[in-house]
Amino acid sequence: MNRFTMIWFRESDDMEKEFLLAMPIIEALETRGYEAFFVGGAVRDRLIGRPIHDVDIATSAAPGDIQKVFPKTIDVGAEHGTIIVIHSGHPYEVTTFRTESGYADHRRPDRVTFVTSLLEDMKRRDFKMNALAMDKKGKIYDYFNGREDLQAGLISAVGNPAERFSEDALRMLRALRFSSQLGFSVSEEALYEIEKLAGLMKDISAERKLAEVDKLLQGKNVNAALRLLIRTGLHEYLPGFGTRSAGLHRFSGRSFEKLEANERWALLLYDIRPDDPKDFLKHWKMSGSRIAEIAAVYQYLLARLAGSWTEELLYEAGGKTVISTEKICSEQPEWSAERDAADRYRQLPIFSRKDLAVNGNDLLRIAGKPPGSWVSALLGRIEAEVLAGRLQNDREEIGRWLENWSRKTET
Repeated sequence: MNRFTMIWFRESDDMEKEFLLAMPIIEALETRGYEAFFVGGAVRDRLIGRPIHDVDIATSAAPGDIQKVFPKTIDVGAEHGTIIVIHSGHPYEVTTFRTESGYADHRRPDRVTFVTSLLEDMKRRDFKMNALAMDKKGKIYDYFNGREDLQAGLISAVGNPAERFSEDALRMLRALRFSSQLGFSVSEEALYEIEKLAGLMKDISAERKLAEVDKLLQGKNVNAALRLLIRTGLHEYLPGFGTRSAGLHRFSGRSFEKLEANERWALLLYDIRPDDPKDFLKHWKMSGSRIAEIAAVYQYLLARLAGSWTEELLYEAGGKTVISTEKICSEQPEWSAERDAADRYRQLPIFSRKDLAVNGNDLLRIAGKPPGSWVSALLGRIEAEVLAGRLQNDREEIGRWLENWSRKTET
């Protein structure tokens, strides 16, 4: 059953500001004799009452004509009909009506033909709910009963699903991503074809897979979508997932409601237990900083579940990692959360070695010894003493402690 209250358009309806801001693009194209419509996700989201983000436009104008109409444009794929139009400081994707054919790599068409028919353009869309167009008055153009799918909470392909998935294999993963985001069911016909064609995903780049999986993991229906990932066999063609069905199944039963994207990835690592977490994440082509953040949360999640936080552990982890680790624990019914962990972290006497009242030069001066590895080791010992509360982070106090240490080492 559909989980949304449907909002059907009437020509008298007031349009959202996102459409109104883009309206001058539609009007400029129409003034010059071209057809132009709002298309795709923005139209879908308006119909089901979701927040509207990117507004895309389809037109009968050829790419060169689009560039002539608007003073500020960016050619991001004129050969495929797409021009970015900059209007009032905002970028809008404006694409010529087109048909596509020949998908040798199951990623992009071998041949694109520009047409002047909105219907022909809609035929190449992935799912019926996305094959929707809207004119400037709010009239909906729905050639494939996309509104019926929205009302039923269903994701089904435009035309033959095997053809749509063979054209761009990523559409199979997109179906599951939309299911997670919208709470919709995927049609049995589509699921059947996904199971048959899952192997085509090997031709899709890790970057494109990551973009979809990130969105899937953040969806409200993520648990069901993850189970579909396993049922269809798509997981076998995602980096590092192929031999980890059991861990992925455990992960599909987790609670995610309050967790952010990187926290969900850290919890995923906990369930699938890759031999080298950072190497696993590298195969997803994540940035170095993101890999470091996720791996750190995973590392301290393991430590935290093995025992309680100590001052040293809180200090090593850092505030952000402590908070993320405890969020993960608090979301899982079988794990107990240490709700005072963040407060304990904030009450630490220091938060990094830079906060110490002395530095390496001070140690060299007091000890009167040549530089060496002993400097770092001694700073580490001072950190531990300060964190344990046995030594105040005061320059004079630490100085006296160092003098005692120096005398002991001399004897």
